[in-house]
Amino acid sequence: MQELNKILARLSIVTATIVIMPGLYKLRGSISRYILVIIVFSRPLANLFPQIKLFCKIVCIRKWLGIFCWSAALAHVVGYFLFHEIPVGTILTNSAYWSFTTLLGRWMRAMIAMLIPYLTSNCFSMRKLGKYRKTLQRFTYLAFIATGIHIYFVHHNPTTLIIIALYILIYILAYKKNQWTTKN
Repeated sequence: MQELNKILARLSIVTATIVIMPGLYKLRGSISRYILVIIVFSRPLANLFPQIKLFCKIVCIRKWLGIFCWSAALAHVVGYFLFHEIPVGTILTNSAYWSFTTLLGRWMRAMIAMLIPYLTSNCFSMRKLGKYRKTLQRFTYLAFIATGIHIYFVHHNPTTLIIIALYILIYILAYKKNQWTTKN
């Protein structure tokens, strides 16, 4: 397990440093999206199917998957700006990028929602935030929905909305199963 954590940490660094090839920004976005799906689905699936140990193992490495996911998302964003020759600093100074009615505004929601769990995925935050860290980590689910909305508006593909609906269904089933097992 420790080796897998080290591998994921190294992959995060590699993903963040390959912005020198901005044309791969779509690939990095896809990697980030798939990892985010794995992160959010792992907990309810582990609750529903405890006999499948793979889900439990994924739950154990969600922190590292989250760091890798953020690195890929950041590389996706920076690669997008570099590929389209948009100065990265423009996002801070041009209010058009902050409008939530635009494609980039929708991207901003996802990135902000992903930033909070990323910043609290370390031992220092665990010690200082204590039980409140778990609440902040729940921003991952907001990031999942915001990313899904972003992807839907970029690709106009209803599959993303189906994945969000499927997650909600699985989450409700896992929640109900936990309620039922604690009563009996």
